[in-house]
Amino acid sequence: TSNTGVLFGSGDFTLECWIKVNSGASGRSRIGIASRRERNQGSYGWFWNLYNGKIGLGYYDSSAGWLDNSGTGTDLVGTSDLRDNAWHHVAIVRASNVFSFYVDGTRESTTSSYSGTLREDDSAWDFVIGDNASNLEGTQSGGNTSTTFWGYIDEMRISTTARYSGASYTVPTSEFTPDSNTEFLCHFNENTFSDSTSLSTNAT
Repeated sequence: TSNTGVLFGSGDFTLECWIKVNSGASGRSRIGIASRRERNQGSYGWFWNLYNGKIGLGYYDSSAGWLDNSGTGTDLVGTSDLRDNAWHHVAIVRASNVFSFYVDGTRESTTSSYSGTLREDDSAWDFVIGDNASNLEGTQSGGNTSTTFWGYIDEMRISTTARYSGASYTVPTSEFTPDSNTEFLCHFNENTFSDSTSLSTNAT
């Protein structure tokens, strides 16, 4: 879906949601949660996924180039395999160029290796939930079935602030309400998924 928000640049951010991944996805090395990438070339943008079942992030860094949790940027990933058919709260936080990866309120890994701007050249790029959108994938061609999310996603929030810090946090147990730092919020309570922020981004 089109979204003029979800632009991170060099600032802090938090990606979070609840996920339940089908155990039958154990053979998939990549499972897309959400992404915002340039479709025609796949050169810039970011993706939030599971890499070998572990919560991960890939993005184009203005200083380091493309960082991918299976290549350059292997430390941009958690440690737990979440392809277990159970609900988990997952979060990725960047705070002052320190990336932290949380599962069920516990920080699994952290890295401060990257300090460049997350490059997104066009605010009109599509924001895709449940896949890694790139290189003519995503909404343009129906998605890449090898990376399509297999399971359930709930209560997704994207924020332009570091919501969590330290070794652990109390896992949220109720629906979020938007605030000034909320870029995207979807409760997934209806067949039409509505952004609960003032950006009014919708997906079907």
